[in-house]
Amino acid sequence: APSFAWLVLFRCFVGFGLGGVPVAFTLFLEFVPSANRGKWLVTMESFWTVGSFFESALAWALLPTHGWRWLLAFSTLPLFMLLVCFPWLPESPHYLAANGRIEEAQALLFKVAAANRKPLPPGRLVANAVKAGIADDDKTGEDSVSLSCCPPGLRVTLAGLCYLFFANAFTYYGLVLLTTELHAATVGCDAETRSPLLSNSDYGSILATSLAEAPGLVAAALLIDSLGRRGSLAAGLAFASAFVFPLMFLAKGSTGAATTSILFGARCSIMCSFTVMVIYAPEVLPTSIRSTGLGLSNAVARLGGILAPFISVSLVEAGYEKTAELLYFVVPASGVALLMAVLKKETKGTDLGNVSTELELAEFS
Repeated sequence: APSFAWLVLFRCFVGFGLGGVPVAFTLFLEFVPSANRGKWLVTMESFWTVGSFFESALAWALLPTHGWRWLLAFSTLPLFMLLVCFPWLPESPHYLAANGRIEEAQALLFKVAAANRKPLPPGRLVANAVKAGIADDDKTGEDSVSLSCCPPGLRVTLAGLCYLFFANAFTYYGLVLLTTELHAATVGCDAETRSPLLSNSDYGSILATSLAEAPGLVAAALLIDSLGRRGSLAAGLAFASAFVFPLMFLAKGSTGAATTSILFGARCSIMCSFTVMVIYAPEVLPTSIRSTGLGLSNAVARLGGILAPFISVSLVEAGYEKTAELLYFVVPASGVALLMAVLKKETKGTDLGNVSTELELAEFS
């Protein structure tokens, strides 16, 4: 990027690409049994943490000597591996059946059954259109399944999910940036690479807080099928808020062991919450609007990601470090209150079902 404007433009293109991430989760959901769906989705989410750890290590290795451009170039290498793997990615059976491609859906299910060495139930796959595509208690009798035609109850659910995605993204990315900014605020930048002049100790602290995501994932895996989705999500947000609270009473510019420990606990908690959130959202939405609703929620989450740099970087550099920390205490705490008041449906162990184009195995007559 020859200028900041070009960097912003190319970053927008990256954003369009990242918009496809929610589709990966909805697709994966169709191939996972409900009994252990939570653990498999946590396993999938764990690769985000692996990427965060390697990115921190890569920054430590490249930023001090080569600058951010080389870091960015090396960070794109996994994307090329992803493109190579795309031909082996199966299509959604629901999508195929909903579009009348029954034979293709049936062939795909036979292929999945063969890979798992399990027989399919006897019968043939059919697609039965049902009214509204909403769960039984939310049916309106309308044929449209667009978000604008959702019943009020489902709109409230979707609005609640949007705010929770915002709260998780705002807190997660804010803490990630705050970890770096608290260290960078006390040093200058290299004139040639324009990278912060962080010491090995600074990079070590940043890497240590990145490792906090691993126990966060373990906590999500252990809690999601015991406390349930709502309980695990509430616990993650509450603990994230609780860890940030003492940070407000430390001296400005503090980067010692206490700050590192607090940020470690906060990142661990918000990672647990974010992981459960990504699993809970597609489960609580009906199939007919699952991808659209999850996409909308992730779009709102991007707003949280956009605001986070202004809070963690701009406010801290302007001397309002404690204001930033206060926001990272209030936002997740408000998420807990909203979750308890609005999203009362627990999805642990429930079948996702198909609520817009119902897939069923009809017995041969």
